[in-house]
Amino acid sequence: YALAPAENIERIFPDEVAYLTDVPAYPEGTNDTYFPAQWHLPFIGVSGAWRNGFCGNGVRVAILDSGIDLNHPDLPEPIYVYNAIKGADETNVQDTLGHGTSVAGVVAAKTNNSIATSSIAHGAQLMIIKVADANQLSTSSIIMGFKKVLAMGCDVIDMSLGFTEQSAPASIEPMRELVEKAVDEGI
Repeated sequence: YALAPAENIERIFPDEVAYLTDVPAYPEGTNDTYFPAQWHLPFIGVSGAWRNGFCGNGVRVAILDSGIDLNHPDLPEPIYVYNAIKGADETNVQDTLGHGTSVAGVVAAKTNNSIATSSIAHGAQLMIIKVADANQLSTSSIIMGFKKVLAMGCDVIDMSLGFTEQSAPASIEPMRELVEKAVDEGI
């Protein structure tokens, strides 16, 4: 059938079948102890993302940082661990600084379990790459960790670190090249 133009019809489009997902939305927040203090979650509209099924399920997030507290009750067990400071096949990634554990919690803490905090992507799988400890955070350990992540494959790479303006361009260039390679690979 052909439709004749009518002044009260603005637009015609297919009426698709939609469905509700079985995803916890937590529209008023979660029951996690520190959720009320997590101003950033409502600020970025995370409840809307959760409501639409974006909880990080199946997403592999590599965190290059100071490791993770492997006994933390609010964090999922990592699917891969590597200590880039020690090299070889070192798997001791216990966090002695707390920074990596905090970052892992922001990314993938178990959510709505009445423990500690809520996270952005509570369904994400963590790959923990230890590149820092109390004694060092060097470009060589970052590069080694980044190369390991590229070889293993992941969906997101998180590096919560920085350099001073006085950092030598020659020492940063290899990392810039690795970041470009990751972008080219769709990470």
